[in-house]
Amino acid sequence: MRLVLGDGTPVEATVVAVYGRGLGFGTVVLSRDLAAGHTTTRLDQSLLVRTDGTAAARRALTALAAARPGLALADTAPASGLRNAPPEVWINLATIVVLLVYLLLSIANKLVAATAQRRVELGALRLNGTTPRQIRTMMRREAAVTAATALVTALLLSAVPLALLGQGFLGRPWPSGPVWLLPALAVTVTATAFLTTELPTRQALRTSAGRRDPGPVTPGAVSRGASGAAHGPRVPCTGRPWAVRRPGPSRRPW
Repeated sequence: MRLVLGDGTPVEATVVAVYGRGLGFGTVVLSRDLAAGHTTTRLDQSLLVRTDGTAAARRALTALAAARPGLALADTAPASGLRNAPPEVWINLATIVVLLVYLLLSIANKLVAATAQRRVELGALRLNGTTPRQIRTMMRREAAVTAATALVTALLLSAVPLALLGQGFLGRPWPSGPVWLLPALAVTVTATAFLTTELPTRQALRTSAGRRDPGPVTPGAVSRGASGAAHGPRVPCTGRPWAVRRPGPSRRPW
């Protein structure tokens, strides 16, 4: 096949192998002999060395790198993580983190607004005799249902795309990455659901209690008529107490 190298030199190359997954490779991989003399520095950017993993091999490579100025020894094992990642990887991660934070703030604002709009409902429950503890327990259970629904929905919606990407790039249907991301995601979603429900509920209960609580009621005396029937309690006031009587037939003479 005909190729044009980076310096504009046309060459005739022969395909000797084809790899199925291009993760970490370019579209075309050239041999060192073909690319030699056609690069900017005409030097090798990196050398891949496979050892038996012993300490002696590590010491030998360290001595080799120390004997040649400008040569650095780096570990290519997966445990090295993102320490040697290129700048574009960090830019992509930063962009994803910012988008996720904005999404989380949007969801939190919607949950807070939805809970604050139920202030009348919570006040009606308080008037019906429901204690604040019972209301908070009810709202916590609703937050637990919301968090569980969000987690299950997220797992179901992301399972198919992740399986397809893993099969295409890694040759297996499960993705590759740090395992701690799943529990961290679950904790973040659960904490957001509980905080955005608990705090507005407590505020609504304090507001409804301050507006609707009439204070302690002083029992009044019960007035009885000639027949001995109770006519009602006396209502305390600043002046002389008066009895509340049931309306009866008019005794006005005709």
